[in-house]
Amino acid sequence: MYLDKLLVALLALFLIAQALLPTHALGWDESVYVGMGKQMLTTGTSGIWESFRPPLLPLVLGLWWLFGFPFHILTLFWSVLAIVMVYLITKELMDRRAGLFAAVLIILYPIFFSEAAVIMTEIPATTLMLVSLYCFSKQCYSLSGFSAGLAFLFKFPAGLIIIPLTVALFMQEQRSRKLSTILLCFLLVITPYLIFNLWTTGSFLKPIIDASLHQNNYMHAAPGWHHLTYYLELLVTVHPLLILAIVGLWMNQVKHRWLLGGTAMLFFIYLTIIINKQPRFSLLFIPLLVVLAGIGIEGLSRRFRKRQFIGVSVILFLAFIPLSKIGYLYQSSPASIEQTAFFQKIGSQYKTILTNDPRPTGVSDARFIPYYFEIETAAADYTAGRPQANAILYTPEAFPCEQWKPTEQEVKTCMALKKELEIRIEKENRFLGQFGSFMIYEPR
Repeated sequence: MYLDKLLVALLALFLIAQALLPTHALGWDESVYVGMGKQMLTTGTSGIWESFRPPLLPLVLGLWWLFGFPFHILTLFWSVLAIVMVYLITKELMDRRAGLFAAVLIILYPIFFSEAAVIMTEIPATTLMLVSLYCFSKQCYSLSGFSAGLAFLFKFPAGLIIIPLTVALFMQEQRSRKLSTILLCFLLVITPYLIFNLWTTGSFLKPIIDASLHQNNYMHAAPGWHHLTYYLELLVTVHPLLILAIVGLWMNQVKHRWLLGGTAMLFFIYLTIIINKQPRFSLLFIPLLVVLAGIGIEGLSRRFRKRQFIGVSVILFLAFIPLSKIGYLYQSSPASIEQTAFFQKIGSQYKTILTNDPRPTGVSDARFIPYYFEIETAAADYTAGRPQANAILYTPEAFPCEQWKPTEQEVKTCMALKKELEIRIEKENRFLGQFGSFMIYEPR
């Protein structure tokens, strides 16, 4: 079909556009995921570890690193698969034209475009959620549950997809076998991870609970009423054309439309409740709205003459696609050759490094011990890790008290603890040198 060929051409243009972007420096979270993968594959002799992170992305990255493949190829693979799944679901629910509209919409969502080559959990997790929904629409409940479980292991909140799936099945006839199938497959996927948690932490759920607490940090909190309106404002200002999802939601002939809408609303509410607000989190519900919007556009096209509708569509795209929001199109900093060389140098000189910033682990194969989780625990983590370390890396930028803490008193306390830690590091270690804000020490 020519529409399938148009999809292939669209994917090719998407990849070309991504290739034209400059290589970005690995950010904080990206470096952690890469470092965790290294630690998994080297049984602790390389990389870094954060127990509250979901395990599947680090595992995949570790295998990718072991074979020496560039990470951006893997991330682009997930992004392309997400576009394809948006197309397939929309085609399954309506037709190919609606699928192509939806594919265009997801590519033109600036946050999706900017995150497409970034090593984060949102796009892989969302892709697996889409796979789960597609399998559900095909009545393949075992694969639907399996994919939902994998989505959870990529990003814990993505596991919420199992709730609307089970609710949708509960409303069907002969539901017992379908429910047991999807839930059993979901549990089969996540149970080995829960057992691993029990073995390493003494609790099935401790890493998941720790991760949920981490969502309430104030580093990326929205001020005042924006806490409640953050994602609505994002939707309206960044991609207002998705308002057509409402049209798709009310098209009676489209099956599973309420499953899509209900799932999107579930994630929207969840993300609104938690304190941590970031544009990339919207990728958990935007692709679902994109599917409904693609269906809505196709539904409207059937009510108007084709030429007239195509002209209106072009005007809408030009008017509403927020090219002025260029900041969303490329948020990451360009890769610094000098900084990368510095990280690689200290990684080659020292076997184990105590660090309050995980970014070196993304480009260095040394073992890193973190002491950056909370300023209140940084001194204790530093004390526990120092006997194992050959070097100590410190940057004051890792403890941004003004952004971390919500009250003036807490900011003052944070600044005092930060100063005490800096005095200890300078007193107990020998200063070797500095690159930018990064200072390197050796234990005395």
